[in-house]
Amino acid sequence: MADGVSLDLEFRRQVWQGQLPLEIVLDDGDREYLLGSGKDFFIPSYFVTTHRWNYLSLVSVEIMGWLRELASSHRPAADLPVLQADRLWYTTTSNNAQPTPLKWHYPLGLLYDLECARMRKVVKSSTNAQSPFQFTAGEALEPIPMPWKLTLHLQRYPKEKLLDNPTVESTHNLFMAQYKESEFLRHGSITRVMNLAKKDQMQLWDSLIQPNYDRFWAVNEHVLGLSVLSPQTTSEKPLPGNGSPVLKHIPFRVYTVVAQDAVVQVPLTLPPEGRSTWTVGDAIRYALDPRQFASGTAPPTAVADSGVGDTPMVVITQGVTVDLSTPLLWLYRHFCYPDNFLHLLVL
Repeated sequence: MADGVSLDLEFRRQVWQGQLPLEIVLDDGDREYLLGSGKDFFIPSYFVTTHRWNYLSLVSVEIMGWLRELASSHRPAADLPVLQADRLWYTTTSNNAQPTPLKWHYPLGLLYDLECARMRKVVKSSTNAQSPFQFTAGEALEPIPMPWKLTLHLQRYPKEKLLDNPTVESTHNLFMAQYKESEFLRHGSITRVMNLAKKDQMQLWDSLIQPNYDRFWAVNEHVLGLSVLSPQTTSEKPLPGNGSPVLKHIPFRVYTVVAQDAVVQVPLTLPPEGRSTWTVGDAIRYALDPRQFASGTAPPTAVADSGVGDTPMVVITQGVTVDLSTPLLWLYRHFCYPDNFLHLLVL
């Protein structure tokens, strides 16, 4: 299509299927708690491959079986430690610095991309002291060696750094809250979500617990309300039963790790008819420095896709370096996470 935002269903499926291999290593300080005092047995790593959109709190459910098996093989049944999935937490030292507690409510793919970014030597530009989001140019991310090694902790949960209670139920509740927020941004209400039958709401979540692309998108396609390119024509037409909802905003978040971790979210209205579309570069510049734009309704056509101001930048989503001239709506339709937010990491 001429507008560059037609939907490639097979490509979207491939993005959904993107996975991360993990190596889970028990923290040395928790060996005695798990195995008992005086036990110095070798504890092998636990290896798991999971989807980029999955959450650590859901991985913990699988990890619990491994921990119980380790404990029961070294301790009598009457002396087993208390093991709770909602007390498990993870750190990574990929950046060879202070261990970083990992946010269980962030998708794993986003956590991995953020950690890759922290490994880079990115220097804050001093060209504009009023803006904390000015960056020097840099090459694309260097990936952390696979599998990604995470350290598992069983005690001393850091409530001051992580959201408490990382249970499956809490993850479900947070996911649905994000899901409703993205729907409100898109259509100005959450009617489409609230009108879903109970079985459809459960199907959304169950298709993440037991990954099933087709079952998830059978429901999510209706909620998104975005049209699909007809194979017989070069025009877009609404999905059956969806009507033609007005897309008010594209839900996206921008993450930076330069001076300190920051998350930026701004409402971004689609350009009016006959005006230029938002590119990824336009959207990032508007999110990080809205003073460059007179309004959020359409980007100036003369702005080049070189970066924030005159400073080049690198944008990552789903582990992929994004060309700044990419139409934002196209990227959203193919790379959004199951919460229907597009998560963009800026370097």
